[in-house]
Amino acid sequence: MPFLKDLQNDRVKLVQFEAGKHIPLLLHEHRVYPELWRHYPTPTAVLENEKTLTEWYETVVEKEPTKFLWAVFDVASDDFAGIIGLLNTSQENMTTEIGYVTVAQRWHRTHINTNMTGLLLRFCFDELKMRRVQWQAFSSNTPSINAAKRLGFELEGIQRWQRVLPIEREGVTRPGEPNPGVHSAILAICWDNWEAEGFQAELQAKMDRKA
Repeated sequence: MPFLKDLQNDRVKLVQFEAGKHIPLLLHEHRVYPELWRHYPTPTAVLENEKTLTEWYETVVEKEPTKFLWAVFDVASDDFAGIIGLLNTSQENMTTEIGYVTVAQRWHRTHINTNMTGLLLRFCFDELKMRRVQWQAFSSNTPSINAAKRLGFELEGIQRWQRVLPIEREGVTRPGEPNPGVHSAILAICWDNWEAEGFQAELQAKMDRKA
């Protein structure tokens, strides 16, 4: 998506992801806190080393025109704080999905997630002119679902047996089959939510809030 760019406010900055610069930072965070991608559908082998993680990024994200990734940094300290991205993007239907949301453990329960997601929402609605921005989470991932709700996403329902997971991942099982599956919570903010009186002001107040 060549129309994408770096994004920044006074608290966080989103920099277009570069494998050579940002893969080592991301891998380090996973080694510090192995639970970071517990609720991801990717094989755990992806996280073995820089080579495997780079191959995953180049194959699954970089070559896919509906996906894009940013590295996230705290402005005050210039510390790497995580990643965030877009996927399932359709310019024709004016829809996209916020995904790959990863916040380094030391930045949990801070301004990082609220601000990086808020910046991306503004970009999606105000500049990309999207009509719908979606958020998905494993139905068991209560922290992700609650984080999305706090930012104004509405829970639309649970999509049962949405996908098959790698055999080593935690999920729901079907007798006689080795690979688990997952039920996914589907949440969204649509253009009419975004343009409703007070919605953006409330989001900005949350972004400005001091911990």
